[in-house]
Amino acid sequence: PSEASNSVTPVGSVPVLNSVIPSAVEADSTAKTLSLTGLNFFPPVFIVVGTETFSTTSSTLTTAQFTLPARLFNAVGQHSLTVKSTVGVSNSRIIEITPPAPRLVSSTPATLNANSQMQTLTLTGVNFVAPLKVRFDGTFVATTFISATQLSVSIPGTLLTSVKTATVTAETTVGTSNILTINVVVYVPNELPIVQIYEPYGNEYPAGESIIFSANAYDPDGYIEKIEIVENGTVLATQLGPNFYLEQASSTGQHNVIVRATDDRGGIGEVSVSFYAVPSVDEPILAAWNGMNDALIQGNTNKALTFLTTGAQEKYRSVFEALIGDMPSIIASYSKPSRGQLSEDMAEYAIMRDIASEGDTQVFFVYFSKDSNGKWLVDSM
Repeated sequence: PSEASNSVTPVGSVPVLNSVIPSAVEADSTAKTLSLTGLNFFPPVFIVVGTETFSTTSSTLTTAQFTLPARLFNAVGQHSLTVKSTVGVSNSRIIEITPPAPRLVSSTPATLNANSQMQTLTLTGVNFVAPLKVRFDGTFVATTFISATQLSVSIPGTLLTSVKTATVTAETTVGTSNILTINVVVYVPNELPIVQIYEPYGNEYPAGESIIFSANAYDPDGYIEKIEIVENGTVLATQLGPNFYLEQASSTGQHNVIVRATDDRGGIGEVSVSFYAVPSVDEPILAAWNGMNDALIQGNTNKALTFLTTGAQEKYRSVFEALIGDMPSIIASYSKPSRGQLSEDMAEYAIMRDIASEGDTQVFFVYFSKDSNGKWLVDSM
């Protein structure tokens, strides 16, 4: 036999393309692996899509497989495909790029109650387009289209008569979604937490002083996740677990506080307590001491003197003026005043002062008196 008769590619054996599998794919921006059937796929063969040429991943004389990149499937449309060999180019076949089918992601709630009553599901997903139908366990149910990612579905009580795992699918003119499963269960009502407050338990507390908030909670059918102290809709403090303890000062006035416990299923139990924070006996007296010190820190001697009695003003003016530059550090060394004697118009407080340069602590007394208007002023120190 001649050399020509042993040729692998007979003259005129142009490829013939019979089919593309699949012939339609979704416009979902993902790469696609396609298969071809035909004749005369003598290697090397290539796939031509539009003006682009792609290599096959495997081929025989009658079949070929190849992968097209995701960028070719970004939009609805079609691509024309041909097979190219060293002999020639085949006839063309069309692959349709169709809108993507709906895809279900989740449902709210995640479970339904087997109580034979109508219930509503909110379905989330992608590629929702109207008109759209939803099947619940194979039965079409009333569906409200909200957006391309959300649907509202009404499940009739006739489909919720027993415990089961139900299936949900969404259907459009393009296709049917994946299957979402939803458990239909016998719902056990959540027993709410029981809260016990130990403190505060009195009607009145001194304003500005620490008030103890103490409580615990018990959940009959689960556990306590957290306890909160709430006043006027604002959460003042949160502690995890069934016990709560906090020491916190309260401002003068009426306080209506809620102690709120939340359990592991989101159930809330709460009790309320009211108390009144009365002005401290010390508050109006020490207002003169604090006002004087604040003015001295600011370097305002004249203002500081307004918190002193007339006699004390004459006595301490020269002292304040001489020490005005050192007053911030001097005042910083004072302790909190400790009340001693107290009468209707006279008060005595002890104050300790740390003198760092001498490594010593001094104790001195400050005396206050009321003026004719009933205002407390510093009288001596």
